Amino acid sequence: MRFGSTAFLILTCSLSTANAATVTIPSGTKLYGELDEQVTSDVSKFKAGDLLKAHVWRNIVIDGQTVIEAGAPMIVQIADIRKRRIAGRGGDVKLKAVSVRSVDNTEIFLDGGYDKEAGHRTALAASLSALVLWPLIFIRGKEAVLDVGTVFDASIPADWHVAVGDRPHTLRLTSASRLTVDVLYDDFDEKTKELPLRLTLCADAGPQSAQVVSVNDKDVPALPIALTPAEPAGECKTARGTVQLKPLSEHFAKGINRFVVEAGSDKAEVILDVEM
Repeated sequence: MRFGSTAFLILTCSLSTANAATVTIPSGTKLYGELDEQVTSDVSKFKAGDLLKAHVWRNIVIDGQTVIEAGAPMIVQIADIRKRRIAGRGGDVKLKAVSVRSVDNTEIFLDGGYDKEAGHRTALAASLSALVLWPLIFIRGKEAVLDVGTVFDASIPADWHVAVGDRPHTLRLTSASRLTVDVLYDDFDEKTKELPLRLTLCADAGPQSAQVVSVNDKDVPALPIALTPAEPAGECKTARGTVQLKPLSEHFAKGINRFVVEAGSDKAEVILDVEM
């Protein structure tokens, strides 16, 4: 999600039958889930194959229509579990996303296994002290624990058709967000321990200064982002920047993490596509 500082107004109206439609969710569409129950590597309480409850973290919108709503039920499964072992070896627990419910109550099955596209992020994940092969969650520790609220990602492996007719249609009246921030995964250098970013600001002047001001919805002491001079990019201006990874990661939690970048009066949320 990208957002600016401008408040927005939401209007809701009913779709007429003539506007009823079927929307196709393309294969490979990513969604984020959030655990509704805690799971640990305690094999006296959990075993491989156990199903767990979760829900969709944020709306999935295709062509302006919400096809999977935030809060929709998801099912995840314990794919592998190993108890704590001697010699200081911690327990392991691995979860696999199974299915989710769309707005027309269709059960959509989710992808599993290794996302080959994540291979180029190995160095970044390793520097965060945990390499996770999306969309599996793999946590090590004395007793591996995934708390309620842990955010994870999953993928829809094939095209799915969802009926969205006769549902409230939301019109979002707002000016476009002026600031967007992208993580430059391919430019990450493990030796520098800096997270490379690209800031794009559609305003009279490009970003002059920026900082991370919150992580996972919690305010943090401002973490400065070192910026290069802004350059024109169409009607906007872009600047490359870096933020120190160690102080940033100190605020991370298990699962997917996100942080907010502030540049002047504009803000943008960044979802870090690496799971802890």
